[in-house]
Amino acid sequence: MAFQLLSRREFLRRSFLGAAAAGCFPAAGRLLEHGSLPLGRITAASVQVWNKPGKDAESVYQFQRDQLVQLYQPIEVDGYRNPLWYRVWGGYIHSARVQPVEFNYQPFVADIPETGCLFEVSVPYTRSYRLERGE
Repeated sequence: MAFQLLSRREFLRRSFLGAAAAGCFPAAGRLLEHGSLPLGRITAASVQVWNKPGKDAESVYQFQRDQLVQLYQPIEVDGYRNPLWYRVWGGYIHSARVQPVEFNYQPFVADIPETGCLFEVSVPYTRSYRLERGE
């Protein structure tokens, strides 16, 4: 895909259209409001969502690896070595394969000196690799 230079007018027009489209869809606006609820990242290939916390629950659906999930309420259930469960949209998940994460916005830098400066570049997530000793 070729990089296309935009005029200032075209940039402003596209920015306005994008902002207007985000306002038309409620889900797009909620993507910017994650600070209100804690988030969890799914660390396994998939994690089952159950209709209630505990051993006699039924599977409702599943989340996939690296999916971000809003954690509504922590719940402790007896009978587990790790008793912590989370209430999520549509059910409950066990905390064993959920990594609590924060939604941190990077500060905007408007003035860059002529001599340059150091920056920190961030990405949504980074895969971690484990060393396996079974060669």
